[in-house]
Amino acid sequence: MPMKLSNNYAVIITAGGSGKRMGFQTKKQFLKIAGKPVLFWTLERFIRHGSFSQFIISLPKDDITAMQKQLDENFPEVMIKLVAGGAERQDSVLNALQACDPATELVFIHDGVRPFVKKSDLANLISKLDNCEGAILAGKEKNTLKQVKQEIIEKTVPRENIYKAFTPQAFKFKQILQLHIQAQAIDFKFTDDASILEYFGKPVEIVECGDYNLKLTEPADLQYAEYIIKNDLFKE
Repeated sequence: MPMKLSNNYAVIITAGGSGKRMGFQTKKQFLKIAGKPVLFWTLERFIRHGSFSQFIISLPKDDITAMQKQLDENFPEVMIKLVAGGAERQDSVLNALQACDPATELVFIHDGVRPFVKKSDLANLISKLDNCEGAILAGKEKNTLKQVKQEIIEKTVPRENIYKAFTPQAFKFKQILQLHIQAQAIDFKFTDDASILEYFGKPVEIVECGDYNLKLTEPADLQYAEYIIKNDLFKE
């Protein structure tokens, strides 16, 4: 049996996407890199960290039975809860939040196809939440940015204070659950969980991280991830 933790931290992994841009029959979260599904690599990052007592994965409803069997075989000592995803990512996250233990303190929400989050990043997010309600991993923008209309550049956008939002995004549980419920009531679609706090006037802080925390979206990303793993290039 796994050691009982003194905290009650949950991780929600969203794995409901179809992965059409990959161009494969198999959904991208189930594609294999170095012999294991992408989703398993991602899940292992949180299991090995040792701080999380709840693991909840949102999946397409039709995939739940088969995935539960695979998870039981590959992670026999870890209790992993699967919930059906909704029409939008936002709906899937709310379903997963509602499946958390009501006594949950912190919840981390992470993309199932980001398998390279570092242990130190997770630790830094946990520490950040000592003094704020929400925090996300973010990478500083390095490229020159252009605002464009009808293929004509209107202006160059200053990049000094521009960051790319990554996951996990971490929150005090009760607040993010309450705000997700409010967001559903106004029927507005948010592209990430931090933007829900922003909409309701709640501050969200960042923890800066590098571009290693990539999201596997295109076929080339899958090949790059395989190269990283096979050559042991990802250092924690």
